[in-house]
Amino acid sequence: MVSSLDYRQGYYDEQSCNLNKVIAMIDHGEPISLIAPQMNVLASDLAYLRTLYAQSHNWRDLLSIQTARAWPVKYAKAYATFVAQSPYMPDYKTPPCSLRERFMAEVLEDSLVAKEIRVQFWKALVFDGLQLPCYYSDEKWSVPKALYDHHAVHRWIGIKKIEGWKDMLYSLPYFLFSEPALSREDRQALLNTICEDSVSGFMMPLDISGTRLTKEMISLVLFGKAIKITTYLYKNKPEFRRFIKPRSLLFYACANWSNKDCVPFLAMLEEDNPGLISGSVDIFGHDALWYTLYNQDNYLMATPEARSGKDPVDIFLIEHGCDPNRKSVIGLSFNDLTS
Repeated sequence: MVSSLDYRQGYYDEQSCNLNKVIAMIDHGEPISLIAPQMNVLASDLAYLRTLYAQSHNWRDLLSIQTARAWPVKYAKAYATFVAQSPYMPDYKTPPCSLRERFMAEVLEDSLVAKEIRVQFWKALVFDGLQLPCYYSDEKWSVPKALYDHHAVHRWIGIKKIEGWKDMLYSLPYFLFSEPALSREDRQALLNTICEDSVSGFMMPLDISGTRLTKEMISLVLFGKAIKITTYLYKNKPEFRRFIKPRSLLFYACANWSNKDCVPFLAMLEEDNPGLISGSVDIFGHDALWYTLYNQDNYLMATPEARSGKDPVDIFLIEHGCDPNRKSVIGLSFNDLTS
């Protein structure tokens, strides 16, 4: 009988063999058609990929547009993983992009690269938590438009008010960049009622004290996914509607709230603003359906709903005018990214 230890040892031996083979093939300039199948095996274990970057002298040679065009689509995911997991070594002349990000942008923009390759690069960029530094207002960034779907880039777009920021801003869970005005105690008390999504608990202290609703309070309500409180404020508080318009609420809910839970809220917005869903498209060709792709978990990874094209909110949005085949500025559609 073969023990589980033997199985593991066999796996390690096989992967070590694959690692050495891939390193030799890359460093000797073997054809991509031979490297790709071996890379497909190796890319299933990130620890071995990291060893490859450390031991191969020429792994950067695979970060070329000629390689991307020649890479077999059968192994598209392995290639995207290889690129996305490569070391982040920023070029201080073009922050925050290193060779890795510049190459990913080049691939996404190149129509001669197979769509299957570009789809996997986009997923590695947005769905799989590619890490980029957080933007702060005193920095100078230069980011290709092909990378604009990354969550860290959304923050840069919002703070610097890059073209399209008024929509893209609301893909962020917390989009208020000014200093908080609430005291720590008041903020915590507010968060407690938001966590419970209690309309009375939220409104009673404000009504009793005569405190006005502020942008910070509204941002915290949205961040806390308090749909009941948001619905009440939208229907009853003019200051809420002055601060955040229905179009922005639509994009925010699609990008940040649980898809199943927010369908009634989206239905209310559409009923109150007929044609809102079909008519809301940002300058990048993104409609509300595309904004559902930005939904992330606490680890900045795409939620299962974001990766799916058939959950309740997707069906609702398509029924109300969103086109799953609409192409974005990089030539990919919602259907391309969720199929």
